[in-house]
Amino acid sequence: MALWRSRVRTPSGPLLYRQSEWYRGTSFVSGRKRFFWFPNVVNASVNIEGFIMSNNYDPAVIEPKWQEKWEKDQLYRSSVDWSKPKHYALTMLPYPSGDLHIGHWFAMTPSDARARFMRMRGYNVLFPMGFDAFGLPAENAAIQRNIHPRKWTYANIERMRRQLRSMGAMFDWEREVVSCDPSYYKWTEWFFSQFFRHGLAYRGEGLVNWSETLQTVLANEQVIDGKDERTGQPVIQRMMEQWFFAI
Repeated sequence: MALWRSRVRTPSGPLLYRQSEWYRGTSFVSGRKRFFWFPNVVNASVNIEGFIMSNNYDPAVIEPKWQEKWEKDQLYRSSVDWSKPKHYALTMLPYPSGDLHIGHWFAMTPSDARARFMRMRGYNVLFPMGFDAFGLPAENAAIQRNIHPRKWTYANIERMRRQLRSMGAMFDWEREVVSCDPSYYKWTEWFFSQFFRHGLAYRGEGLVNWSETLQTVLANEQVIDGKDERTGQPVIQRMMEQWFFAI
């Protein structure tokens, strides 16, 4: 579309603008050039048959309104529909050890865009959300605040759930999973027992990140410059017996 910035008088009728500047544009349909007029709506408001629109975007008003409608209409609810091809979308599940930050949304935005794209292509999209809540980050955060891990974790989950909903992504919240909930990790235990029974889980020795201060093993991401991220104390490499999977 080309903007020629041609200024004309505001036409009469139900469209009422505070500015009288209109622009002329062109479009090509089936090889034919067509002309149309559209308003410059900078600092303008429009009255169309009694419906007032404004170019002032107020997210505190607009977004909750439409999110409530999406929830009421179950717009993103995933249900079985054999007439459509299926698409399973999944993004990272956040640690509920604090508040969400821009880094979470930075990682989730592409997944949300992809899920919407597949939905518009006619796929029956399953896009769940949940919380990776069963591990050292949640436990360490609870220790720092001298509170029981369960109480701290579930309080964070409730707050994060509200924050995630406010983003307006197309998560299906009826498919939520919480990895520290017994209804979820019973299946982790079941999978492990199946691996063990079929000879795919075995005990062996391997190097681990060991914290003398915490008397525990640390994941690689919890070690920064050879020190424990929580206490700042040195972490050593140590051989320990642990579980391995023969896959």
